[in-house]
Amino acid sequence: AAGTGLIMREFFADGYVITSKLKSFSSGSASAGASINKIDNVYAETKPNEELEKIIIETLNIPDDYLTQTTYYYNYVDLNMDGADEIFVVVMGPYTSGTGGSTALHVVQTNQGLAVNQVFTLMRTPIIVSDKVTKGVKELVVRYSGGGVSGKYVVLTCSDGNFTPVNQGRAIDGLEGITGIAIISNDIVKDMQEGKALFLRKN
Repeated sequence: AAGTGLIMREFFADGYVITSKLKSFSSGSASAGASINKIDNVYAETKPNEELEKIIIETLNIPDDYLTQTTYYYNYVDLNMDGADEIFVVVMGPYTSGTGGSTALHVVQTNQGLAVNQVFTLMRTPIIVSDKVTKGVKELVVRYSGGGVSGKYVVLTCSDGNFTPVNQGRAIDGLEGITGIAIISNDIVKDMQEGKALFLRKN
């Protein structure tokens, strides 16, 4: 169900640099001869999701005054590979974001509707859903920086239904050897400029 827009990104020590619109992006150092791994980029869904909006507002207790300033980006995922859609959503705005990143929710489908499985902080996009599986769940790889922390990639693994918090993730030197997809690969600034971002409430 996820979008399929693809871009080329190169990863450097200080962050992401978009280079061109191609079918994959390179990972690793910028030095000559660095190995290149395919990580397909997936843009966030473009259709508003009212049920998801409601659960975001209720879970994070976002005041009404902030709703028109708060955007959300989501993708359907299947992290535990059971064939059922889950949702990973990043919520961006003055109430949910800071210098270290934004708040994110891992949402699952239940017989009663959507339910929040886990709340993350310090989340930056894109989020790499790795092909590597630990304890039956795909690992997540994210960039951890800001708030006094120098930029680094960390691996989040799931145990007993919950992932490692970003600030406790296992640090890695780079993206060498990692394959998978990078969800929410949107150019956030461009989306805002072009009016494509999804807001929790329209003006």
